[in-house]
Amino acid sequence: MRSVAGGYDNESIAVSAIVGTFYLWVRSLRSEKSWPYAVLCGLCYVYLVAAWGGYVFALNMIGIHAAGLVLSGRFSRKLWKAYSIWFIIGTSGAVFGPA
Repeated sequence: MRSVAGGYDNESIAVSAIVGTFYLWVRSLRSEKSWPYAVLCGLCYVYLVAAWGGYVFALNMIGIHAAGLVLSGRFSRKLWKAYSIWFIIGTSGAVFGPA
């Protein structure tokens, strides 16, 4: 059974995972000392990968957001650190995790 909001099996838990991933990503960019949120973002992304096949959307949106910040001249050490931590944890968990 599907609806406008998706099915009732995987999409219901994927919504909380994707919202958590995006919230933790933005929170990890707040200050220089917010990098632990990037670790949590990576773990939330791993949960999203394990729960939902549409995880590529989150991957692309975070990448586009980071690229937009770089292109608009807002590159900083905190962006580099947050993206690197998220990418390493998220990719490692997606490859070696229980998907």
